Amino acid sequence: MKLSILAVLAVLATPAAAADDLLSSLAGTWIGRGFFARSAESEHRLVYCKIVNTLAAGGNALSQTGRCALGNNSAAMDLTITALGGGRYTGLGRGQGIASRGKAEITGRRAANRLSVSAVLTDTQTKRSVTATATFDLSPGGGFRMRARTADRNTGADYVASEMVFAAE
Repeated sequence: MKLSILAVLAVLATPAAAADDLLSSLAGTWIGRGFFARSAESEHRLVYCKIVNTLAAGGNALSQTGRCALGNNSAAMDLTITALGGGRYTGLGRGQGIASRGKAEITGRRAANRLSVSAVLTDTQTKRSVTATATFDLSPGGGFRMRARTADRNTGADYVASEMVFAAE
């Protein structure tokens, strides 16, 4: 999805509860590799990311900083996601991405080892507000896979904009 969606999730609420185990499993430094596509018709291009996830708010918030590179372009990430309890998450991402910019408001739900999020962000080319979705599937042996979908800016067709596999550094 727009690279900024990796650059997308922030601090809003902090429940007084035990640390969120899903967020705890994402803490650390991660190296990711996969593809990114600007549109449904464009070719998949290799993308590489390095992110650092730090727990906050007693383990109920995850702050993420990092950078993704796509050819000669790169995008910085700065986001936080907060567990609200009951498998619900909220967040806010900030940044200047390759395909999106500014703030992205995020909401999400957990089901087992999958976090599904939806983000509203601004398309860099059209300057319109767009919605993108992403799933983060945690692997039992460590690491995770991120798959992002959005609507093609020209046709409106839903497509997989990015898919990456992350491993601990």
